[in-house]
Amino acid sequence: MTKKEKEVIKTLRELGVPTGLARDFEEALKLLGKTHGDRVVGFTFITPDGARHELRVAEPDPADRDRAA
Repeated sequence: MTKKEKEVIKTLRELGVPTGLARDFEEALKLLGKTHGDRVVGFTFITPDGARHELRVAEPDPADRDRAA
């Protein structure tokens, strides 16, 4: 992943979602197996102006690292 790609992929909090809601949603994505490392797979965030954003989680799931090893 290039530095530019890393800059484009944001967390929900960086996109303006309240901290508590973002944390709960990230935990749900982890439980559903929709994360790979710090990336969220299969979901995009659409802002009110229609812009689409790929997502990453604020804190990667430690179990995900175990699977990759």
